[in-house]
Amino acid sequence: MIITQDRFRAFAPGCTLSNALAIVPALEAGRVAAGLTTPQRVCHFLAQAAHESKGFTRFEEDLSYSAERMAQVWPGRYAVDPKAKVKVPNALAKTLARKPEALANNAYGGRFGNVRPGDGWKYRGRGIFMITFEANYGLAEGWSGLPLRAEPELAAIPETAVRIALAYWKHKALNDEADRNDIEAITRAVQGAQEGLDQRSAWLAKGVRIFR
Repeated sequence: MIITQDRFRAFAPGCTLSNALAIVPALEAGRVAAGLTTPQRVCHFLAQAAHESKGFTRFEEDLSYSAERMAQVWPGRYAVDPKAKVKVPNALAKTLARKPEALANNAYGGRFGNVRPGDGWKYRGRGIFMITFEANYGLAEGWSGLPLRAEPELAAIPETAVRIALAYWKHKALNDEADRNDIEAITRAVQGAQEGLDQRSAWLAKGVRIFR
């Protein structure tokens, strides 16, 4: 056994005991099938998962944004001038500020399978790697075998979130990148860019100290 309660709690001390008691058995039960058969692979997976879930403390997107934050995250939609160095929120951002459901429906509605009223909120970000949009819930359903289109809230349950994240890791063949110790390639696959690379590297270094 690589992932024990003691090791996991040392790695992610901010994770609640109740969540850890759900997460660790799910990780141990599913990691071999996902190809996490070496400490290095485990460390790379946990580093990415920890960064995306804020140390295994968040499994659902927090959309209670200020107008200023909205302008930074979605400048093309909520900034007066998307190209300006300092993003000033527009009138729409001010209208949607601190209104999570309204923001989700506005930001995510009408694309990537979100075609019905309320789909933006229904298929908001959930899970360890934050699945967003109905189309992506459908893909995750195929990888994990879970009915995520019909029950998207399953993705926010810690043990289910682990199952989905392991299925994603396997589907993307990220063990190959982990064997090469290529954290940049893994980050691109998980996040789409290189956001938070320093923090992910710090999680990886911590994982190596604990799990090897």
